[in-house]
Amino acid sequence: MNKKLWQPQTTIHAISFDCDGTLSNIEGIDELAALSHTKEEEVAALTHRAMNLTGLSSSLYEQRLALVKPTLEHTESLADLYWDNMTVDCQQVIEILQRLNKEIYIISAGNNPAVSLFGRKLSIPQKNIFAIDIFFDAKGNYSGFDKASALCESSGKVDILKAIKQQHQIVLHIGDGLNDTPAVDT
Repeated sequence: MNKKLWQPQTTIHAISFDCDGTLSNIEGIDELAALSHTKEEEVAALTHRAMNLTGLSSSLYEQRLALVKPTLEHTESLADLYWDNMTVDCQQVIEILQRLNKEIYIISAGNNPAVSLFGRKLSIPQKNIFAIDIFFDAKGNYSGFDKASALCESSGKVDILKAIKQQHQIVLHIGDGLNDTPAVDT
């Protein structure tokens, strides 16, 4: 008896993942508020609004960072928290996809350097990691963020996915928030 295994009709060439709430079970900005012991409830409420109600905007992103004022040390610690709170089998899934020669990306409205440090631990190349750059002064204190980043807006992931599709015909995006929804039509 010849049993034919199900074969997908479409070959996926690349997979992009959101970071916060998808690759890791935490929301980075909320963890940064906890690390700095700064207005945790207010930051969590703003995160909830961005994730579930309004989507992200540059002003909302700026509002949360102004409350937290993360240090370089805290953002580096956040990478470890991402790792410690990784979703079940995340590392194994990424390793399997890479063995299948799928290009893996992280597209996140989380902050760099935390997302990049976490991505490197998952063996994702730096060139495939997209997040919002956070800036620090010489003492490691928060001094701003890249307000021009497409990821500061609800449609930012779509813009990056369109660029990735210039290299990979079919891209699957996996995410958990309102900002991931526009990627469905990409």
